[in-house]
Amino acid sequence: MKIGWFVLSMMLACGGRAAAQGVVLDVDLTQGLGALPPGAKVIGGEWGVGWRVTGNHQRLVLDPGYAIKNGVLEVTFTRAAVLDTPVAYAQPAWLWNAKILGIYEGPDLGKEAGDVFRFEQGGQERFRNLQGVVQARLKEQGTGRNSIWGQNIGKWTDWTVDDRTPMSVKFEWRGGTGTFTDIKGNTVACPKNCNNQLDSLRYVSLGGDNSTSGGAIGVRFLRAKLTDLDKSAAASPAVVRKRIVFDVDLTKGPDALPPQAMVIGAGEWDQGWRVTADHQRVVFDAGYQIRNGSMEVTLTRKKHPYTSGKIDMIGLYEMATLDHADTFGDTFYLRVGTGQEAQDVMGAIKAHVKERIQQHFGEIWQQQFGTHDDWATDDKTPITVKFEWRDGIGAFVNPKGERMACPKDCGGKNLNSFRFAALGGDRYDGAPSLVGARFLRMKLVDLDAPED
Repeated sequence: MKIGWFVLSMMLACGGRAAAQGVVLDVDLTQGLGALPPGAKVIGGEWGVGWRVTGNHQRLVLDPGYAIKNGVLEVTFTRAAVLDTPVAYAQPAWLWNAKILGIYEGPDLGKEAGDVFRFEQGGQERFRNLQGVVQARLKEQGTGRNSIWGQNIGKWTDWTVDDRTPMSVKFEWRGGTGTFTDIKGNTVACPKNCNNQLDSLRYVSLGGDNSTSGGAIGVRFLRAKLTDLDKSAAASPAVVRKRIVFDVDLTKGPDALPPQAMVIGAGEWDQGWRVTADHQRVVFDAGYQIRNGSMEVTLTRKKHPYTSGKIDMIGLYEMATLDHADTFGDTFYLRVGTGQEAQDVMGAIKAHVKERIQQHFGEIWQQQFGTHDDWATDDKTPITVKFEWRDGIGAFVNPKGERMACPKDCGGKNLNSFRFAALGGDRYDGAPSLVGARFLRMKLVDLDAPED
């Protein structure tokens, strides 16, 4: 379903202008993986207009880098009525005490090793017609002790579950005590002032934590804003675009992937990431359109029968659709497949621009190169290709090291908007992938950003 765009855009805009005093994180999750700051981690879920919880054991964790003594956490989300529709049959078992979101002192997220301030709501709260439960516990309590604060709030019928209406909650802790504002705007305060000890919170967890396997299924998180009340606006770090957007050594395994990357389909980690079946790819999101840049990719290949005539094995895309069969903006990709094999060519470089979308899907460059036997398929020989675009004109360095230039200025110097990079394949023509390819390294550079 489409979201209530006017309402949402106004809510997001309120925090998207000049940074407010002490803002250390302000994450617009509707912008996808590229909006995530350094140190973020995503476990499961689904990206669309925001990040949605689709099963248990899922969460998105944000880390400001230090414990905040006095602060505010504001989170905006929507909810879908997945439990009242046939979709529920396909969902994992829904536990009673699902954690919707919280902020924690330690990275263990709720295993009694530090301060905890969270909001939960699951089957038990629904049965009792409660909006949810706000909880807080303190590291000073030690292990095995009940929360210092566990308060029922609101009614289940307070929720809007149309997957369109944004709702917000707010956690505030100051002077060792806390308050919570629910989705109706009602504020409750921690009894006994939380013993004046709720004063060290760092890790924001959306969707769940480690204290239970329950997840807030059907919740779609749109925005998270974390403010340090002890920090002045002047001290808030500015967002700096880096010249080297990504430089990822995939031979180091999945931990080498930045937060702004996602593996679609399993594949195999084997001194690099290997494509083992169709519908597999690694997608990187720069978070913004790169007007002038380059991308260099190194891989090895095994000899493997092609599964399709058109496999876009490596590509750059303006839009997250990762396709060029419709009005999806600029695309720049390397194609192999039975079509190239039948013509005894190594591959074809292709590019499309949105300015010419009515002319054969905007295609402005199609050039074949090499012979099919030029490919090294011993799974040992590194193969490197490089995409470049500058001032609207593209160039490609093929696996033989030959530089190829886009003819006629790429249709009028229009090849100039790339945000997403895909390794292994894209979603065009049934989403085939280059089975047997093992990707070793990917480097994406923004030529408009200053030298690192």
